[in-house]
Amino acid sequence: MDAHKEIPVTTEFTGIPVSPGIAMAGTFRFKHLDLGMLKDHGFPVENVSDEITRLERAITESAEQVGRLQADAPEHTGVQVAEIFKAHAELLQDEPLLSRIRSLVSEKGVNAEYVLANEIAEIESRFSSINEEHLQVRLLDIQDVLHRLLRNLLDIEHVRTNPLRRIDHRVVLIAETLLPSDMTLLDLKHIAGIVLEQGSAASHVAIMARAMRIPAVFRIASIGSFVRNNDFLIVDGSEGRVILNPSKETIDLYEKSKERKKKVPVKTDQKNRCSTKDGKPVRLLANAASELEVENAFIAGAEGIGLFRTEFYYMSRRRLPTIEEETAYYRQVLSICKKRPLTLRLLDLGADKTLPYLRMPPEQNPQLGVRGIRYLLGNGEIFSNHLVSLVRACAVAPVQLLIPFVSRVEEIVMVRDRIDSIAREEGVARERISIGMMLEVPAVIFSLPSFMGLVDFISIGTNDLIQYTFAADRDHGQLEEYRHNALSVIFRMVKYAVVNAHAARKGVTVCGEIAGDPRYAEILVGLGVHSLSMQSDSIAAVCSALGRKSYKELVEDAERFILSPLDKGLFPFPA
Repeated sequence: MDAHKEIPVTTEFTGIPVSPGIAMAGTFRFKHLDLGMLKDHGFPVENVSDEITRLERAITESAEQVGRLQADAPEHTGVQVAEIFKAHAELLQDEPLLSRIRSLVSEKGVNAEYVLANEIAEIESRFSSINEEHLQVRLLDIQDVLHRLLRNLLDIEHVRTNPLRRIDHRVVLIAETLLPSDMTLLDLKHIAGIVLEQGSAASHVAIMARAMRIPAVFRIASIGSFVRNNDFLIVDGSEGRVILNPSKETIDLYEKSKERKKKVPVKTDQKNRCSTKDGKPVRLLANAASELEVENAFIAGAEGIGLFRTEFYYMSRRRLPTIEEETAYYRQVLSICKKRPLTLRLLDLGADKTLPYLRMPPEQNPQLGVRGIRYLLGNGEIFSNHLVSLVRACAVAPVQLLIPFVSRVEEIVMVRDRIDSIAREEGVARERISIGMMLEVPAVIFSLPSFMGLVDFISIGTNDLIQYTFAADRDHGQLEEYRHNALSVIFRMVKYAVVNAHAARKGVTVCGEIAGDPRYAEILVGLGVHSLSMQSDSIAAVCSALGRKSYKELVEDAERFILSPLDKGLFPFPA
């Protein structure tokens, strides 16, 4: 039975938000090569030597294509994307992989396409039961390279891309999965949004989508069976929502939302800063994970970068960076900032963020395991080189360093000691480096006074704070209610943290998801948080909302929100 007849005309799907923004367009379904046909239809070749020559020609052509993509990437899509294609270039020089394919062609005396298609199927089968994200990313790289070899063997590169290139309007791309090379083959000016049945927010395609500012939602199972070409789709990349054949009212709502984000001017005072209706300044910063995101943040009106995720630089690579490479990367980020505030978070590895080139043993409960500062302190050489790179970058301009997943005072002490020592060795003035801590473990809130003498500022990560407070996995779709319906408890915790931090004369920034929601941003400011870090496309809306109320009104609204008659006194504030 046709799946289209079994679902309502308007259908909403929920996936994981990967790249923020709203896209509204007709759909285009994208399919990879039919591996099933290729792997089931091998044929003997008359001259094995000629077939090997044909394979070598495809390898050479593939290497040249990847080399061009790698060379062009820094200018068009950023250094992170260039590193992806660098990994592909290395795979095309991987002798064990290539020798196996040559040997199979020679031993079986069959066409190279048949061998390659079966090799891809075998690799996919071996990876099918593996859930570790870094291995899944590695699989995508191998798939990408072998698919490229197949296309060049079959001489169908132009055939494969022509249908999309002939489209003269923007579309939402629907696919089971995408490879980095797919992104470069597509005519991106015609891609309004991307929806995938599979994928990860940390995948290379996700990195490229964010770098190219294409709204994207991943992990919507079987959406390809519900969608035909030219069906109308709304993609909400900020909320992870996809709406098939939306009503006119829904389209109008999203159109107005897009227009508000485009046209609402950022309310500023004479110093070009956001403020409340009565002039109370609020510092709006941006979260970023790449140079392009930093550039876009300042275009959107950010005063600085409140959270730069250094792990994404590592995740875009296929080997550990040298100290020189990493230092150069941070200096480039600093040059884009042009003396505006920059907070670099130390490598936050572990849990859902792993590196394919490092041995990171699987954990039964990774969210409660060796992650953040725990991982760094347990891997001395990686941590030391990382800190040397950061300290050397500080020689160019002052930087705030943020320690992730802090749970014990001793962790702060050890990090400070290492930074002090490296700064002396590198001849970098220690006062150029501010040290802060992520507040995302609930237990830390109750012992904040013992931390305050060791840090210069705190940054509250509400995404993890909510997760750990309510024992609700932040990526679990069925636990969404915990992230939205019980926020009064989280806001009381924020208030408690703010009171303690202000008593110690330490700055406070909230950098979690709720900082970019105008409704919650108003409450945060009313609780005494005067620095918010968010996705850059939320800055205009947040500033506009704050500018419509006086600071006194925000304080009164916040107090009403967190102190209902039922739970007043449940979370006592210090005097």
